[in-house]
Parts: sequence; structure tokens; C-alpha cells
Amino acid sequence: MRTFQIDSEPKRLYFSNSNRIEEEILFQNILTKLESCKEIEIGRKQIGPSEDLYKCKWSDWSFCLVYDIDYGTYIQVDDEKVIQRLKKFFEDGRLDMDDK
Repeated sequence: MRTFQIDSEPKRLYFSNSNRIEEEILFQNILTKLESCKEIEIGRKQIGPSEDLYKCKWSDWSFCLVYDIDYGTYIQVDDEKVIQRLKKFFEDGRLDMDDK
């Protein structure tokens, strides 16, 4: 699963949709991948007027998986340090706790 970031949004991790699947399916694929990792805690689904989100926790880091009907699927982090770890997890399938 390919990811990318926008320079002006360093606390967001976006997902490439090069196969042009429905955005909701992309969101479900990402959620399923997160659920497959026992080190990541996933909270209950929260429904807003234009987005659905899941608050997640990995070790000491918090982040939200967001499905926004206007902007698509992305992860919003509190601490930018977790971005590189999440990128590695989605692109390589690894979730290394020891990476600096």
C-alpha cells in the first residue's frame, strides 16, 4: 500500500489510490491492515457530519484513521515521529518499534 505526504501537512499520511478503487473500499483495506496488528489499539468508530474516524493508539503514540467524504482517507497523527513507522508498516508490512 503506497503512502505519501504533503509538505504543508506534516501530521497527515495519505494513501495513493492508483487502482482507482472506491474510497470506502480503500478505507476498509487500511482499517483491516491496522486491525491485523496486535500492537495497535483501535477505538470505536466515530461518525461526524463529513467524516468517519477511528482513534488509534500504538505504544505511546495516538493517531486517527479518517475517512473524509471530501478529502478521502488519511491518518492524522499527534506526533510526527510515528509517521515514518506507519509508512514502513503500510509500504513494507513491518511495524518496527526500535526505529529512530
